[in-house]
Parts: sequence; structure tokens; C-alpha cells
Amino acid sequence: MSEILEELQVRNEIIEQINDELSQLSIVASETDNAVVIMEANGKIKWANKAFSKIYGYSLSELFEHKGNTIFATSSYEKIEEIFNLVKNSKNSYTYTNVEYNKNEEKIYTQTTLSPVLDNEDNIINLVAVNSDITKIKETENILRQQQQEIRKQRDELEESSKKIYQIIESLPDAGFVINANGEVEFWNNAMANLTGIKAADIIGKGNFEYSIPIYGERKPILIDYTQELSKNIDGYSHIKISKNIIQAESYSEKLPGGAKYLTGTATAIYDKDGNYSGAIEIIHDITKQKNYILKIEAQRKDILSSIKYAKRIQEAVLTPQSLMNELIPDNFILFKPRDIISGDFYWATISNNKLILAIADCTGHGVPGALMSMLGISLLNEIVTNNKVFKTNVILDTLKQQIINALRQEENETSRDGMDIALIVYDIEHEILEFSGAHNPLVYIRDNEMQTIKADRMPIGAQQNSEKPFNSFNFAPKKDDVFYMFSDGYYDQLNQNHKKLMKKEFLDTLLENHKKQFIEQKIILENKFNSWKGTNSQTDDIVVMGFSLNNFLNTNS
Repeated sequence: MSEILEELQVRNEIIEQINDELSQLSIVASETDNAVVIMEANGKIKWANKAFSKIYGYSLSELFEHKGNTIFATSSYEKIEEIFNLVKNSKNSYTYTNVEYNKNEEKIYTQTTLSPVLDNEDNIINLVAVNSDITKIKETENILRQQQQEIRKQRDELEESSKKIYQIIESLPDAGFVINANGEVEFWNNAMANLTGIKAADIIGKGNFEYSIPIYGERKPILIDYTQELSKNIDGYSHIKISKNIIQAESYSEKLPGGAKYLTGTATAIYDKDGNYSGAIEIIHDITKQKNYILKIEAQRKDILSSIKYAKRIQEAVLTPQSLMNELIPDNFILFKPRDIISGDFYWATISNNKLILAIADCTGHGVPGALMSMLGISLLNEIVTNNKVFKTNVILDTLKQQIINALRQEENETSRDGMDIALIVYDIEHEILEFSGAHNPLVYIRDNEMQTIKADRMPIGAQQNSEKPFNSFNFAPKKDDVFYMFSDGYYDQLNQNHKKLMKKEFLDTLLENHKKQFIEQKIILENKFNSWKGTNSQTDDIVVMGFSLNNFLNTNS
């Protein structure tokens, strides 16, 4: 009788040990972002972690209802039965890649490692499938081929505290190792041996930071050693992230056998059932290709930014300087705010043949395309007005329009609609007559506290239907203390944080309310109002606003 009881006690201890090991396995598997599925030796699924639902969209009960409760029914891999039998017969792990669809019918790429779980007599008691969502890796490979940036996220590590957990780590494509509470190496997978050139047999059981030597060339604490007392003050690492008992960080090593590499590590503390620290796992992923690609893109970005800044200096050189504006027309302000570094809006001013010519324009596009169009516009205005002495505003715009069409070959390419909106005045200083023509952009002036608007023609400078239609011109005699404004639509089209536009009426009301103030003060008011409205939003469009008075040219009796 006592022998039977002893045998029962031994069996209970074995069952308890197996259950404890499976429990430890479940705990670690629950913490990873990889989908982990445990099944019986006949392929019947008995457990899946939370990441499985996150990746595939199914709970276990939903999966059973829609597809079945075995790996053969749920997997879309056409050779699943062959692989399953191969793993059972060889008692070795097997890794394969597959294209699957989640609950929402979204395509996902997975890498699955199917591993046997053996008892003490080398019999299969369970099989474990670790499914890694490698969709982002596939996307990254495509982006690298197309020179686009989409760097896949780093894989979170698996927790472990038993030999069964080591089987999961061994199946991972990334390097991984485990230390105990004394800092001694307990497990060192094949990928780690390949990365460092150090075999598991030569490192297992060693402590005192021995594992850091093949990676960094010196004996020192590395990421895994900081899991016992979490800290962001980790020497030699960057991009440090800490979440609960997990540390993620990047590092650079010049000492590895395969040459210098960029690495990302994920170190996870392991605790026993009483909550005591019992060791840690570190998973190391080689991100050299991604990092070099990022560095290449960053270098290209800096080159492009440098070129754009140089283009800004060129654009500023062709714009009328504020000092010259003040000489031409003392009473003025220019509010000029490119959305990007360079602008598709521009302003232009000159005096020729005793005539003051002022213009503001809003070109198609922003940034580099808009800036190129603006420089073309300024060049053509200089040719038409300064060189060819054309001073009729409608003739200037008709000529500018045709030359834009010719320059952009819009008669040959009917799909091209590039061009600009413009407001232009010519003031005859001798006869004190102002002439205006506009393409979409009006002239606004305030006289005796009342705002007047001279509307522009509703057609742009550039090709469109009825391109042969000429522009109109409007003439009138300014009076002393009249205040004039020309502007693009960028100011009042600005969106606030509620995605509402400032609106043209609000803009015009601000001009009317402040038109008697000094021009520099008007500019400050407009800038403050704009920044307050915009808040933390990005600027919506390029902006140019010109305000001016002709008092300096008018006789005192005008």
C-alpha cells in the first residue's frame, strides 16, 4: 500500500512540475507580441495568448466557431499536415512563412515556428506554434527596394523561466540569452552564437558581465543588467524605452565578428511566483540595414533642406527688399509668410517712367514648385514692365498670361493648369491716377472709414477655358489718407485647431478696424491674430499681405 502511495506521490509531483512549466510558458507567451498557440500532439488547439487575437482578430472561441479547433483547420498553409508530421517525427522545430488573412480580411505575413514540447522520456506532450507578424518586415523590404521609408517596429521579447521557454527562444530568428539572478548565463541560443561567434557551451554558467565582451569588446553592464533596477541612465544606448519590467534600447557595436552593427535590444525581467527577481531575458535584433537606410534618408533630407535654404536665399534676392519698398513707398507693410521654407506667393514693386507699380501674387503650389513659379512670375514682370515699358495694368496681365502659357507650353499640354492669381496696380505719380487689374485677387481700399473693393477678373494667369479673354482695368483718383490692401487667400484660409477657417470677412474687419494705425503696427496686429488663430496647427498656405498709402505722392489738396 505504501509503495502505491509513493508512486502516486511521484506522479503527482511530475504532473505538478509539468503544469508549473506550462504555467511559466503561458506567462511568458502572454507577454509577447508574437502569437503563441499550444496544441496537443494530435493538433488540437488548447490555448492561445492575447497577441493571437491582436494579430488575427479572433478570440479562441470565435476561431473554433469559424474555422475549427485544430491547426489543420485554422492554418491556411498548404503543407501544414506535412510540416506537423515532420516536427512530430523528427522532434525538431520547423519554421515557415505564410500569407494569411485576419478577421477583417486584411492580408498579413507571418513566420511560424512549430516546436515540440517533450517530457522527460523524450515523448511529445504538446506542440507550440509561435507566429510572428512579419508584415512590417515585408513592407520594409519593399520600401528598401523602392527607396521609401517604412522601418518595421522592433519585436518585443519573450519572458521565460524554464527549459520549455528556452525552446521558444531557440526557435526565434533573433539572438537571445537568459541570465539568472546572479548574472550568470543560463541559456544562449544559436542566433546568439552566430551573432557573437561564441558557442553556448563556452558561455553557459559564466557571469561577471562575460556576455558583454563578445558584443562590445569589454566587460561591462549591458541592457539585460538594468532590468533588476529599471533606469534610463544606461551608458552606450539610445532610444531607451521602459514599460513595466521591459527595457528597449538601441546600441552600436564595432566588435562583432560580422563587422560593425546597429542593434536593438529588448530586455525583460523574470520574477518567480513570489515576485522575486530571478533573472532576465534579452532579445537582440540586427537593425543595421534599417538604420543605414534611415541614415541615408536623413543625409538626403539634409541635402534637400540645404538646397531649399539656398533656394530661399535666391528667392529673397529677387523679391523687392523691404528697404527698397520703404524708399519707393514710405507708408507700407509687407506680411510675407511662406508655408514652407520657400514660397509660392510673392510681392513685387518698382518705379519706372514716373509710375509706381505694385503687385502681389499667389502661384500654383507651395514650396519648391510654387517658388519656381514665383521666380518665373517676377522675371516676366521685370521684362514686361521694366524692360518693355508696358504700364497699362490689363496689358501687363494679358502679356504675363500669354508668356506663362508659352513658358509652360500649356497650349501643347492641355492638362497643365499651373499659373498664378495676382493683384496689380500702376499709379501715375504725375497725374495722380491709380489703375488696377487683377486675376482673382482684388484691390481693397478704405476711404472715410468705409471699405471699398475693386473686384478682380475671375480667371487666373495661365491656361484655362476662354484663355483669349482679355483682362479689365479700373481707374480712379486716390485721395489723401486712403489706405490700400492687396493680399492672397492664404491668411484667411488658415485652419485653427477645430479645422475652421479664419474667413475673409474676419480678415477684412481686422483691416478696417486698424487701418488708421501705423503700418508697422498693423502688420504686428495681423501677425499676432494669425498666430493666435493657428495655434499649434501647421500653416495651411503661403501668405502675402501688402498694405500701403499714397499720401507721399499726393498733393496736400488731393
